[in-house]
Amino acid sequence: MRHHWQASQLDRGDRIFDTLLSDLRQHNQLFLYLEFTRTAGNYWRDADEPQTAIKWYHQGLPTQLWRHPIDSLEQDALGWLYVNLGYTYRLKLGQFYQARKYYQLALQTFDQLGVTDPGTARYVWIPLANLYTRLGEFQAGEQLLHRYISLSRHNGDTTGLVRGTMDLGMLYDSWGRVELAEKSYQQALEHSPAVSNSRLQILVNLTALLLNQHRLAEARTYHQKAQQLISRASKTDFKRSILHGYLRNQAIIAQKNKDYATAEAVFQTLYNQLYDFYGSTQRREFGKHYVAVGQLYLAQGRYRDATMAFQEALVSVVYKYCPDSLFKLPKMAQCYAENTILDALEGLAQTWEAWFQQTREIHLLDRALSAREQMHMVSEELRKVHLYEGSQLRNLEEIRLRSEAGIALALQLAQLTHDP
Repeated sequence: MRHHWQASQLDRGDRIFDTLLSDLRQHNQLFLYLEFTRTAGNYWRDADEPQTAIKWYHQGLPTQLWRHPIDSLEQDALGWLYVNLGYTYRLKLGQFYQARKYYQLALQTFDQLGVTDPGTARYVWIPLANLYTRLGEFQAGEQLLHRYISLSRHNGDTTGLVRGTMDLGMLYDSWGRVELAEKSYQQALEHSPAVSNSRLQILVNLTALLLNQHRLAEARTYHQKAQQLISRASKTDFKRSILHGYLRNQAIIAQKNKDYATAEAVFQTLYNQLYDFYGSTQRREFGKHYVAVGQLYLAQGRYRDATMAFQEALVSVVYKYCPDSLFKLPKMAQCYAENTILDALEGLAQTWEAWFQQTREIHLLDRALSAREQMHMVSEELRKVHLYEGSQLRNLEEIRLRSEAGIALALQLAQLTHDP
C-alpha cells in the first residue's frame, strides 16, 4: 500500500491526516506511519508553527503507537522522529531539557542499532553534546565530543574534526577549564579552512576567552585576525550569529580601552543586527546583550542608564516582567534557572551599590540587598538543574563569593539603619 501526498497539501485539514493515519494503523504500516508523522511535523515546524509540529511528532511516540517498532527500519524511523522532536524543542522553542530528552532517546535508539555513520553523529551527537554544555552536564558532553572527534579522525573528515574540537573548546570554556579550552581552540584553528565560518567562529571564541581572562593584548591579536578574515571575503559568506560575536568582542575591547563612545556605537550596531535577525527582543541573546551594555554604563558611572539596561535584560528573559520603576525586581515566582537572570540581578546589585557610594541614599543599598537575595534563589535553582560533577568546586566558589557580598551588604545596611 502506498500513499502519495505533498507537504504543500498538509494544511488542508486534520481530518484528512487522521483518516490517513487510521488507514496506516489498520494496515499495520508502522514505518509509513512514523515517516508521515515526522514529515508532517517538519512541515509545520518549517512553517513557524512549532506547537503544531510537536503535536504531529507526538503521535509517533511509542506511548501513542499500537505496537513497538520491531525491525531496524521502524526503529531507525523512530530514531529520526526523536531527532526532529529534539531539534524543534531546541531551536524553535528553546526548551532545552525537553530537547535533551529526545536527543538522548535518539542516541539510545541508534546505538542499539549500531549506527555510527557521520550523518547520525552530526545530527545527534553534536547537538546533544552542545545541549550538555548549555545545561552544565560537562562530563557527558565531553565524552560525546571525544567520540565524535575520534569518528571524524577515523573517517578522515577534517570538517568534522574541526567542528568537534571547536565545540570541545566551547565546553571547556563553559566548564571553566581555560587551558583545555584554549588548547582545543588552537587545535581546531590548525585544521580549519583559511576562509570559513568555522575559522571565524574559532577566532571569535578565542578572543572572548582571552577577554574573560583579562589578557587584552592577546585578545586584540585574535580579534585583528578575525577582522582580516572578514575583510578578505564578503560578510554574506559568514553566519550572522558569528558576526554578532565578533561585534560583541569589538565593543568589549573598546570598553576595556576606555573608548566608551566606540563601544556604545558598536553595541548599537549589534542591537540593530540582532533585532533584524531575530525580530523580537524576547530572547536570551538580547538578555546577554543588555547585560553587556549595562556593564559598559556601569564602568562609566552612568548608574541610571546601567539600571535601565539590566532591567531590559530581565525583561528579555523573564516572562511577563514589566517593571514600572527603575528599582522594581521580578517576583521570585517569575524567576527560573537561567544564567542571564543571575547576571542581570548581579549587575543591578553592583550598580545600586556603586550608586549608593555616590549619593549615600540608603534605599539603593536596600534594593541592592534584595537583588542579591534573588541572586541566591536563582543560584539555588541553577544548582538543582545543573549536574556540576567536576565543575562543582568552581560553582561552589562562585556561590560563596556572591553570598559573602550579600552578607557584607546586609551588615552595611544594618549599621546605617541601626537595624540589629
